[in-house]
Amino acid sequence: MEQTKKYNSSGWRSSKWLLLLLFSGIAMAQDIDSSIKNQSLSARFPAAMLEAHQENSVAKIGDFYHYLNLLSATDDKQLQAQLKENIYALFDDKNTLIDNFLTEKNDPMPLSYLLDNIAARDFTFLFKPETPKPLYFRDYWFDTYTLEWTQDGQSSARKIRQRVYLKPEEKTFGATTKAVLSVTLGGIE
Repeated sequence: MEQTKKYNSSGWRSSKWLLLLLFSGIAMAQDIDSSIKNQSLSARFPAAMLEAHQENSVAKIGDFYHYLNLLSATDDKQLQAQLKENIYALFDDKNTLIDNFLTEKNDPMPLSYLLDNIAARDFTFLFKPETPKPLYFRDYWFDTYTLEWTQDGQSSARKIRQRVYLKPEEKTFGATTKAVLSVTLGGIE
């Protein structure tokens, strides 16, 4: 009987050590996962992959200004609503703050307000991307470009910095769901 007690107490001690080891392993794994997520994009992904996503972001910015040109040229409310939805789909958030590049002041406003101010106002936008190598942060970078716009025969230009996000997103392909990286536009500075 005494041997059974010794055996059981020794088993309990080894179980405590096993549990302690298990919990410390889980905590270390969470710390590693957290530190990986906090690294810059360039530390987590190959340069060629980031370059491809950055080229995709430039195309999305071009699409944004193309949609703005269409939005400013139409009075059709249904078409305007569809164009606004297409623009919102390009952005990380529908309420993204956009610097009002149409004025001299650095006046941030929600994207929806900018769209309402451009609709049917006959603007023409010309987007000229620059090619500097972006500095990558945890889940974003900045694309820099020159924006030229014309309204009522008056032209203006401004250098713009736009935040671009690269985030994992669940996509469904038929019956399969897969995590893919998605590029979305952020605020304009």
